[in-house]
Amino acid sequence: MAWLKKTLLASDASFKILISPTPLIGPDSDSKTDNHTNVGGFQYEAAEFFKWSRENGLLKKGFYIICGDRHWQYQSIHPSGFEEFSCGALVDANAFRGIKPGDKKSTDPDAKIKQPFISPEPSGGFLEVVITPDHDDQTATATFNFRDELGTLLFAAAKQGRH
Repeated sequence: MAWLKKTLLASDASFKILISPTPLIGPDSDSKTDNHTNVGGFQYEAAEFFKWSRENGLLKKGFYIICGDRHWQYQSIHPSGFEEFSCGALVDANAFRGIKPGDKKSTDPDAKIKQPFISPEPSGGFLEVVITPDHDDQTATATFNFRDELGTLLFAAAKQGRH
């Protein structure tokens, strides 16, 4: 954790992307205990990391989270403003319907998390991230493209970097 914090603070990159094996935002099922969204898992550690991240201005420094270990694709926005993109299952056979904010059996029963995208149907696929660097008067962009298992674009979220 000390290395991660030091590296994030020292970076002058337009985007800082944390790739995590588990979600920090979710939501997820309230019966699980294996990730950073779960009360019986590592929710305390996630809350402490978000607190530190807010205090150190990462929201304004192009910081985003990509997570695996999900069987559905989504973009979630934490109440503090941090964003997480889930790559989902690679193939349809391993995909299932995701847990949405507000689900009473979720880690977000009060729907505090905003979700601009969640796979409408169980679908395999992948998350493609395209970084366009600063150039002349153009600000760097990071585009998070959700694609189905055949590569068809399902949803895109473009983020502006610092210029």
